[in-house]
Amino acid sequence: MNSNERNEMNNRRLRETVANAAISTLAQGEEYENLAYTAFEFGYIFTIEDHGLEALFKVTTDKGTYYFAAQKQSIMRLNINEEFFKATTSQFLELRNNVECEEEPADTARRERSISVLEQKAFRIYRNYM
Repeated sequence: MNSNERNEMNNRRLRETVANAAISTLAQGEEYENLAYTAFEFGYIFTIEDHGLEALFKVTTDKGTYYFAAQKQSIMRLNINEEFFKATTSQFLELRNNVECEEEPADTARRERSISVLEQKAFRIYRNYM
């Protein structure tokens, strides 16, 4: 593990930027008709010093599931299946198991507000799992 790597799974802005770049590569009418129910799942997304962005993710539209990799400033559409996606994600994360996610301040504040509301409604919160 390189100490100059940062897990970006909680970086909403970066995930949105990468997801939007992937959507722009999909042809309307062929890969989607309506983006209203489009879902994104990131296997991983890291920034690595002297390398840049490294991500593996999938986009599920109303017409199918499409896999992508991001490296540095490029988005590449991949011809893989779910099994390969999961295996590659697992392998990548295993190699970087000590790199923690850094939350953006807005994410932390939102999470704390949500926890407060749930606790007020008598939900039990297990903070050591967050």
